[in-house]
Amino acid sequence: MTEQKKKAETKNQHYVPQFYLRYFSVDEKNVGAYILKSGKNIPSAPIRGQASGDYFYSDSMEMEKTLGDLEACAKKVVDKIKIISAPTEPLSKEEKDTLFEFTVIQLGRTEAQAKVVEAFYKIPELLSERLTNIGEPDLGKMLKDKFSDLIGKLPPFPAVLSVAVYAEISDNIRDLDVKVLINRTDKAFITSDNPVAKYDQFMERMKLETYGLRSRGLQIFFPLSPQIGVMYYDPECYKLGHEEKEYVEVDQEKDIDELNKLTACNSDKVLYYRHGTVSNKEIVTLSEASRGGIPNPIECSVEDLLPNKSLCIVSKSSLFCNLSLSFIEELTPFKDLSPEAFDPKRHSLRDVATHSRESY
Repeated sequence: MTEQKKKAETKNQHYVPQFYLRYFSVDEKNVGAYILKSGKNIPSAPIRGQASGDYFYSDSMEMEKTLGDLEACAKKVVDKIKIISAPTEPLSKEEKDTLFEFTVIQLGRTEAQAKVVEAFYKIPELLSERLTNIGEPDLGKMLKDKFSDLIGKLPPFPAVLSVAVYAEISDNIRDLDVKVLINRTDKAFITSDNPVAKYDQFMERMKLETYGLRSRGLQIFFPLSPQIGVMYYDPECYKLGHEEKEYVEVDQEKDIDELNKLTACNSDKVLYYRHGTVSNKEIVTLSEASRGGIPNPIECSVEDLLPNKSLCIVSKSSLFCNLSLSFIEELTPFKDLSPEAFDPKRHSLRDVATHSRESY
């Protein structure tokens, strides 16, 4: 096969797998799509052209093949889960590992995450701009040059770096438990072009602005079809449903609304749904909820400390949307903790908090 033919075959590269979007399709060819920026609702959008870009990962087949192999394994697991009787049957360790790997890689492979990488490489420029605005152009230029040397140049395919980073740090969330969420209501789960959402209800209650993969109370939600989803969660902080069951039957429509709100707020440009399961009014309401969306990936600020001395601060805000779920219960000692008593050294990180539980 010639190199030119290989490039032509891999030109349209999907950052949300086609097999996954087919679970939200009525004919396995089209999916409902709501364009957030324009407000255009497309009841039947061809899956082939969704959540993709020309040479999004690279102009070779290497990344496409790697992702394709993972998708093939993940599809078998999701197919088992979505069969009517299977959601209540335990997954094997191998199946759980496959689903975990698929979820982690999906966290890093989207356009939204590629934007985070791009924002990171813009830090020198942002710092220079902030310092110039407060009358420190020489300092701004100096820091820009220094940080540029440290960070380097933006890679040609940012999503490749994002995928690699998530694969590298996946051990940070291997301590999370997972449960299948079975939607027993008349409402349907939706998804998006950034379908895996990180959240932290505990940190939200503690009134913190940020959380990370090692944060106490981390949650990861991934809708797999209109009726099935999975949630990874901190088992030291939360209880989900019956502790001896590997699934939760969600029978309150409010919970589906809340999870769909989370999906919408985590989206980038497009919401996806199975035609006929979500009304136009509902999808518009969700789009309005998404306007807060994922916060700006990286923000820079400059604070004056002393005359002729300034502090440059680089920060990243996290997604919060006042999430409320009836099937999740905080566990002792965290449910008894008030924001005023929150101690970052003891309560912020899962490993630190676990090691110091006896000291509460």
